[in-house]
Amino acid sequence: MPAPRKGNLVARLRGTGARKPILLLAHLDVVDARPEDWSVDPFSTHGTRGYFYGRGTTDDKSMVSTFIASLIRSKREGYVPERDIIVALETDEEIFDARGVGIRWLLANQRQLVDAEFAINEGGRVGLKAGKPVWNSVQTAEKVLINYKLEVTDRGGHSPLPTQSNPIHRLAEALARLSKHRFAFKLNETTRAFFARAADVES
Repeated sequence: MPAPRKGNLVARLRGTGARKPILLLAHLDVVDARPEDWSVDPFSTHGTRGYFYGRGTTDDKSMVSTFIASLIRSKREGYVPERDIIVALETDEEIFDARGVGIRWLLANQRQLVDAEFAINEGGRVGLKAGKPVWNSVQTAEKVLINYKLEVTDRGGHSPLPTQSNPIHRLAEALARLSKHRFAFKLNETTRAFFARAADVES
């Protein structure tokens, strides 16, 4: 374990070695939740009327469960693929592995465990109609984040004699304007192709 209560799990189904391994990657962590905002305990899974309720059931414990169940079934049935199948379950994905104890730790300290020809990660979706799959999307990139630091300065003074150009007020006004801004909708090559192809099977 790279940190207290922060663990990664790597499992491998051995193949014939005819081809290089494939890596199935999913994350174990979930975004935090306040129990008072939920009608059930958010950190326990509850099955109701064919649905699972709980923090992270979609993002990303469904994928974790699918990968592990598939690996167990393949082992039990004696399936020997042409390549090793590696499942890596990582921590701290939801915070972009900011502390370096998730996938970055694995790559830096146990690279040989997860080294593969290619990886399958979350991000794609299967489109269903009447319970039948009509398309399977493939994610071609990952979202990135950017942080801004907003700083307003003014000449010095004293709180009993506030100025009309109070920098706190100017910053508040700037943030209010920013909150009302709506960025223009833009397509790139990938999103344009997705909508064009999805339109073929949608009404």
